[in-house]
Amino acid sequence: MNISYEEKTFENYFNAELGNLSSVYFPLGQTQEGVIGADSVAYSKNRHLWQMFGYPWFWFQPPYRGRDLQDIAQEMEHHTQASIHNIPKIKTNLLFQYKSSEYLISPLSGQWSHWKQPYFRYKIYPKQQKLLEHLESQFGQQALVLYAAPAIQNVEELVEASIKKQIIEKTNFQKVSNLSGHHKNTFIQAGTISKAFSQPEEIENVDLLKTLNNIDGQDFSFDKLTSFTSIVNKVMRESNEYNHSFNLLMEQYSNLQEYRTFYGLMQMKVFKELTGIQWSMSFEY
Repeated sequence: MNISYEEKTFENYFNAELGNLSSVYFPLGQTQEGVIGADSVAYSKNRHLWQMFGYPWFWFQPPYRGRDLQDIAQEMEHHTQASIHNIPKIKTNLLFQYKSSEYLISPLSGQWSHWKQPYFRYKIYPKQQKLLEHLESQFGQQALVLYAAPAIQNVEELVEASIKKQIIEKTNFQKVSNLSGHHKNTFIQAGTISKAFSQPEEIENVDLLKTLNNIDGQDFSFDKLTSFTSIVNKVMRESNEYNHSFNLLMEQYSNLQEYRTFYGLMQMKVFKELTGIQWSMSFEY
């Protein structure tokens, strides 16, 4: 299920608390974010804040000493071959990329078998991830680069957390480098514990779409339909993410297997429910 509040609302509430726990913070504009990769930056020595990032102990200096934001911007401009302006001369040791989560409550959800309870999930976009990985590779010794996603289910809980100054406490954090090579990250609560997943089935989905396109325009036959649905069935049952849900949903149609065409249509029905990929076929009279 989708979370019933906007990512921007969470971001604004988070930044309000971040400003109170930092010496300085700066929310980046859309163009600046597209080049640097982060939504906001800050410099903080606050022990309570660093504890929430998984760094419970330090003496006089925080775990990351910081780097001039203009130096970071200059490097990222060179990396992306893009230009940005109005970057303040401030020191930063924290860079955040905010993520909007969805809350999964169904046992048929893709990663349910790993948590065995309702969980939060957000997507990791390859282009954004590569940008953040470069940012971390260049400045990871001076500044911590984090994904930040709310462990909050609805807008009422979000507002209550803001009133109580608990937005950051109710956020899940993960280092960018820990999500390299993955397409989704999942968690059940605030903190720094999460499980990331790659998606080999996304390649399979592309292959399926190509197959669908190839079928379109060919002379229709029930044999071709049955052959295609057999391919879909094989891919779904071998998929790390979808196999459990696909098998579970197909159990209700097990008594229809002798009716090959109709059973194939049920396979495609379940395929659409799980992947969201729409398909259709036409008949000419």
